[in-house]
Amino acid sequence: MKTVWLAVRELKRKKLFSALLFAVCTAAMYAVLSAVTNSTATVYQSKIFRENIAVDMDRVLRLDYHSSRETESFAGVIQQYLRYIESIPGVQSVGQFDMTGMYFLQLKDNEKYMQINKPLVKDTKYENYPAITQLLCADESVLGLFKDSIGGYEKYDDDCLPLYAGQVFEDILPLGTSLTDERTGQNYKITGYIPRNSMWADENDLIRFPLISLDGCFIAPVSRQGRQDIITQLSMLHNTYIFLEDDADVKQVKKRLSSWPRRHGFSASANLLSEEYQAYTAETDMYTKVHIFLALFVLFMAEVCVISAFMTNILLKKKRYGIFMANGFTHWDMAAEMLAEIMIISTVSGVVSWITKLIQLKIGDDMFKNILLAAHVRFTLPVCAGAVLVVAVVSAFLPSVKILKYQPARLAGGVNCDD
Repeated sequence: MKTVWLAVRELKRKKLFSALLFAVCTAAMYAVLSAVTNSTATVYQSKIFRENIAVDMDRVLRLDYHSSRETESFAGVIQQYLRYIESIPGVQSVGQFDMTGMYFLQLKDNEKYMQINKPLVKDTKYENYPAITQLLCADESVLGLFKDSIGGYEKYDDDCLPLYAGQVFEDILPLGTSLTDERTGQNYKITGYIPRNSMWADENDLIRFPLISLDGCFIAPVSRQGRQDIITQLSMLHNTYIFLEDDADVKQVKKRLSSWPRRHGFSASANLLSEEYQAYTAETDMYTKVHIFLALFVLFMAEVCVISAFMTNILLKKKRYGIFMANGFTHWDMAAEMLAEIMIISTVSGVVSWITKLIQLKIGDDMFKNILLAAHVRFTLPVCAGAVLVVAVVSAFLPSVKILKYQPARLAGGVNCDD
């Protein structure tokens, strides 16, 4: 314990020296933690996706829409294209989805609904709109994309569509409740509930964006008006999934998916989900390697700075070490005191860096915020402890060797002995 107190006293005495080393170590630790957090977040994101996907990715194509005329009449062209896709040999079914924010007349001023919904829309683009409803309009064929969603729709007509609410609303929205879309006048009836913790794809990208929770959402079939609305159709075209039969010729299906649009004034292609997932994995692997390399390089440079600083410090403290030895300290005591100094600096730097990164993630608005926070809290603490230990041990090695080689007469300022 006396060694630790002596190390603390030495650090207090050398305030500028300690502050500079603390700054260097903190910067290095922060770089390492950032790299580890970002890297583990991508792994965590992939893990969540694999655990929730419920289809064979080698049997599902995603339509990649490129360009079109984007006129009102184009909504009809899209419907023709979807019917053509269903007729292609090897295609089992085709489906689309679109997530939108809208208002139901009966819920817009419902205080109980807003109390439940407010925490569910927190940290989303709807945070300031607690009365809004997040509606997932989806064809029945795409409902099986993810586990634990609803199995299918009950029979319905276009006048009153079935509506499935998140189970969090079960107490205030019993089965049979009728709701009306404020904008379009479309009628819906609650016919079931979405299981808790169900996940769905972000409408921007199924694989590269985090999955979203359906706890505060509603699911319904696409309305007749939605089929005729060009904006809705263009949005859904980006989220078109083609389910293939087991014996389908994938290359031939892809060729036909590309050729029909060229004859009708727009451009589209398709890729298997497995191909997109492999591309995503390759991108994240390269991203991870680059960031880990840069973080390790920064850590190495910090190690060099700490070693150089303590080697210089030892040369300046030779007589001080001699006085310590005259008072009963050994070479090992002095080496332990120096190790304690480095350990204190690296530990405080690690703790400050970890907390700083945690605060940055909590106050940030990154779309991967929840995944980054989970990765940081669950995975970076042992990395932080390991980095502290590495910095301390590696930085102390050469200076300790230097101290252990000193002879008492040289430390005391006596005869000129070789190191």
